[in-house]
Amino acid sequence: MEPLRYTKKLIKLGKISKAVVLPINFLKKYSEYPHINKVIVEEYSDKLVIKLMEEK
Repeated sequence: MEPLRYTKKLIKLGKISKAVVLPINFLKKYSEYPHINKVIVEEYSDKLVIKLMEEK
């Protein structure tokens, strides 16, 4: 099962509150942008949205 979908299932079940398991290819992409220091995860009915932000 894909990590993100599995994690979302756990969030729905109330087993995880804020922890999110990210797929490896996402983490590789994230490491290309070292100035990003804030990650926001928003949950919608059918998906998780991950926002990468730079906090000044």
